[in-house]
Amino acid sequence: MRTKRDAEAWPAEATSGDDRPTPDPAALDWSLDTVQGALQILHRKWTLRLLRALWDHDLRYHQLEHGLRIQAKVLSESLRGLERDGIVTKVFGPGIPTPVMYALTPLGRSLGSVLFAMQVWSTEHLAEVHACQRQKAEEAVAPEPRVTLR
Repeated sequence: MRTKRDAEAWPAEATSGDDRPTPDPAALDWSLDTVQGALQILHRKWTLRLLRALWDHDLRYHQLEHGLRIQAKVLSESLRGLERDGIVTKVFGPGIPTPVMYALTPLGRSLGSVLFAMQVWSTEHLAEVHACQRQKAEEAVAPEPRVTLR
């Protein structure tokens, strides 16, 4: 069941009577360049984990490092990439030394509706995909029937 927060992620005109999104195929960019660009960002190893960690709270570097159990070099590279993409930003607080927090930008938060759509699709169809994969794997291992010529 969708929550109020989930419902806010979807424009009213993008839902059908059964409360599921109904994309307009005419509005899709079938060149796939735009979809591929988004998938490249989401496909990076730590992106989803960092989005999840920063979704509810701004966090300091060491909180991310220890919470995600990620190596410092990998975390730095991941955060730098997300900053470059405009998904994450540094927030500087008052004091000496200056505390630095990492936060999602509005652009980063906009990925919520994309991730929600992917979650809905996965919930509804992933079992079917796995069944197809198992069937194809079994077919690949099964011996082909012999044909005898007379």
